[in-house]
Order: sequence, then C-alpha cells, then structure tokens
Amino acid sequence: MKILRTVLFFACSILCASCASQKKIAFGYGKSIHYWGDHENKIMCEILSDAANAAFGEKASASAVNLDENADFESLKKYDAIYVIAEGEDHHPFKGKSGLIKSLNENGTSFAFVHYSTTPTKNDNEDAIKDAIGGVYETYFSVNPTFEAKFEKFAKHPVSNGVKPFVLTDEIYFNIRFKDGADIAHIAKATPPDKVRKFMFGPHTGNKFVRENLGREETIAWACENPNGTRGFGLTAGHAVWALKNPDFFKIMLNSSAWLAKIEVPENGFEAKTPSAEEIEKKITKEKRPDIIPYKERWQKQMSQWQSLD
Repeated sequence: MKILRTVLFFACSILCASCASQKKIAFGYGKSIHYWGDHENKIMCEILSDAANAAFGEKASASAVNLDENADFESLKKYDAIYVIAEGEDHHPFKGKSGLIKSLNENGTSFAFVHYSTTPTKNDNEDAIKDAIGGVYETYFSVNPTFEAKFEKFAKHPVSNGVKPFVLTDEIYFNIRFKDGADIAHIAKATPPDKVRKFMFGPHTGNKFVRENLGREETIAWACENPNGTRGFGLTAGHAVWALKNPDFFKIMLNSSAWLAKIEVPENGFEAKTPSAEEIEKKITKEKRPDIIPYKERWQKQMSQWQSLD
C-alpha cells in the first residue's frame, strides 16, 4: 500500500508539473458588425483555438474567449497570450480598458491584435495597444483597401518558419504607425498597387502620407519583443474568414500564437487542418449578404487556386 501511495504521489507530481508548464492562450473575439463571411471573429477564434490545441499538444491549452461588453475581463489574467480577432474603433472589445491591457502586459501577458482590432478607440487605448504590439492602425494615416497582396519573402523569425510565398486578395491595412524605438520584426510585406494609394482622402481611404510612397513595400504582419519581456504581434489582413483556408496565411497565425506564448516554433512551422469551406459556411449565423453570389465566387476562385498549390 505504501509503495502504491508513493507511485501515485510521483505520478501526481509529474502531472502537476506538466500542467504548470502548459501555456494558456486565449483567442479573443467580440461582436461582428460586418456582412456575412466578413469579420466572422468568433468562428475564426474557434478554428484557431482548435488548431492550436491539435498542433501544440500538451504544450498549451487554447480557448476561444468571448470579449463582448458582458465578458469577465478579469479572467484574462490567467492567460499567457491573448490573441484578439475583433472589431476596432468604437466597437473595440478593449474600449475603455487601456488600463487592463497595460496591467495584463506588465504582468507578463503577451498580445496579438488582428485586422480591425489593430485600430484603437480614438483618444482611448491607442498607447496601450501600441506598447503591447509595437504599432497600430491610425486613421488619416493608415488605409484599408482591398487588393491582391503578393507575399514573396519573409523576415527570418520563428513566426515565418515554414511559410512559403503566397498571394491573398483581401481587405488589407497598411502604413501602420509603429512605436518609436520598438524592437519590430517586419515578418511579411507586400507592395500595394499604386491605384489604392490614390483613393479619395478620408479616415480610412486615402491620405497624403500613402500617396507620398508610391511603390513602397508595406508591413502586413509584424512581431515585437518588449522591454518587459512580453511579446507582441500585429496582422492587418484577415477581413474574411475564408483567408484561413490559405495554408501559409494560416501558418503565420498559428506560429505567431505559439511564439507569443513562448512555445518553440519548429523549423517547418506548425501544421493543423482547418474545416472545409462548406463546414465554415455552416457555422455562419448572420443574414446572407445581398452580393453573396459574386462574393462566394471570388473567394471560391481564390481557395481553388490555393488548393492547387498544395
């Protein structure tokens, strides 16, 4: 009996040590204010959390976490990394919560903000987000056109491990406002066509700054190492849920979530299956958009091209 108790004690000790070293990752989403298929924040977070659990094994426990106005934001303290895929500006899940971002970050939580969530609430959480991930989308400086982005090379970094050149046509932000002095790794860049730099002036459409830099490569994904030991990641593509069907774009997201949580990224990156386009479509609960036929045709064409490259 004594031997059995000793064996059980050591087994429990090993199990507890394993649990203690397991990283916790939250894929945080809020409500969506966009049409069917776009900004499917909850679905994207569920797909990524399932993929992370499958790819990372015992190294991490990932969850899709609702960050709407009724969420328990205090529970975020238990996560090593918070990967936000949500709306921005006045619909940002961290609107009025700059102090929470700073507190979590100062206590060791790393952050990612994706697509619209890189756009802070005006006069609110800009500094907190910029401190956490090294840059933000700034209205009247950054722009958000839809264009074909050709990603032909990547910075040498764990986030880009195993990522091959790819093409993605999506709503993609650029001319990000980076924090002065931040330790930024510009993971993925693309050159927007000059025509999208010449759109009419507005908070999101065009401005003198983008027009001054015709032909310039622009950072679409970046990573940073912060002085407090945390890490940050920003990604400006990912407007439509179908972008997750691009295996290399998806790998950037999966690798970056591991890197944020300080999980070693293998040389060829992390691999995980995503649901089929048909399975994703069944998950969408929004009312179907008025342009659904041409919309689906555009994305089905892209997805078929990606599949032919596998």
